Amino acid sequence: MLLLCACMLLLAGEGIAQTSQRKAVVDLSSGDTAVMSVTLRQLRNFRNADPQAQLELVCHGPAVKLLMTDSTFFRDQVVSLKKEQVEFKACGNSMKRMNIKAEQLLPESDVVPAAIIELSDKQQEGWSYIKAGR
Repeated sequence: MLLLCACMLLLAGEGIAQTSQRKAVVDLSSGDTAVMSVTLRQLRNFRNADPQAQLELVCHGPAVKLLMTDSTFFRDQVVSLKKEQVEFKACGNSMKRMNIKAEQLLPESDVVPAAIIELSDKQQEGWSYIKAGR
């Protein structure tokens, strides 16, 4: 009887794991366009593999440039991913330090007060943490 109960609990746990939604927050701090390109490609691959996953890219330091309106190189990719519910966040502390105003960011992005807090909060909420780049 004990073995039967243990097996039932194990199977029930597997069912729960299979139905839970993936949530991943990606930490991007590099201003290297090659790293930015790879990161956006990885987000695209993740979205293609799991259309229901919750995905968020947090940009801080030089990576905030990825989300600026004058950075047209990645704009189409950001717009496309945003249409598929990928969230883009820019670090307010980095923006202050770099003299970047919210109006200079793509409308597909939001500003968070501090990237480190956003990343920490997401992890506390059960999101997987992925460090982009090198």
